Amino acid sequence: MFTLQQLETLVTCVECGSFSAAARKLGKAQSAISTAIANLEIDTDTIIFDRSSRTPQLTPQGKRLYSYSMSLLNDAYQIDNMMKAFSSGVEDKLTIAINALLLTPKFYEALKEFYALFPFTQLNLNVVENSLVADMVAKNEADIGFMLWGQEPPRNVDLGSIGYISFSIAVHHLHPLLSSSNVIFNKIKNYHQVLLKDSRLHYNTPLSRSDSIVNNLEGVIELIKLNNNWSLLPHHVINHHSDLRELEIAGEEKDWLLQVDRVTSPTHGKATQWFIDKSKSFYT
Repeated sequence: MFTLQQLETLVTCVECGSFSAAARKLGKAQSAISTAIANLEIDTDTIIFDRSSRTPQLTPQGKRLYSYSMSLLNDAYQIDNMMKAFSSGVEDKLTIAINALLLTPKFYEALKEFYALFPFTQLNLNVVENSLVADMVAKNEADIGFMLWGQEPPRNVDLGSIGYISFSIAVHHLHPLLSSSNVIFNKIKNYHQVLLKDSRLHYNTPLSRSDSIVNNLEGVIELIKLNNNWSLLPHHVINHHSDLRELEIAGEEKDWLLQVDRVTSPTHGKATQWFIDKSKSFYT
């Protein structure tokens, strides 16, 4: 049966163009390289190199073996790197629990960087109601969570404030109030409000004479487009949809800000720690 070392010698010979060049690269005598290739031919019962010319050339069977050897060696290197990562304290899986309103562009940029730094760690992203984030971490169903500050602090978890997220009134771009030059808050109360089903947070406060409650963000956005409805949404959500606009209210010189909290368990591995450190820049 052939070995990975034999296949590595074969690949090196092909890539270097000769046995002598492969010997120099591998730091071995040329005779050792020739012997390794000869043994590989014996073990596979296949003529791998045509030696009729001055420079050995791959036979058709040798070309197929070389192609498969490249794939097999790449898998072997990946396995070796994966096991080294795990033995150094990198988790095989990282589970994140997050409020849908906190899926900002900076958060997704961090995920892209995470994939590059921890290619062997499976990422599980759970978008859940705000009230469930801390519970998932406390029950070890998530390694790290991101939630909006609530009236009651979560228990049995480590909690840290990592910034704020700004909210504005979101309306469809054809909403009649957008054409008004001086909109007071009482006017918006005459229009139907759309609320995201969640715990008692500021953006869920009923302010209009009529309202609807939706259990997911996509539904909220679609209802905003109907019958001149409106909702309180973060800036990044409004900006992501070309048919939504921020409605400015007279006398409101600044946007509403809500505190963002990071939730973790007391112990964690390298991948989770990286995400903890990186999250300090998510909501600035």
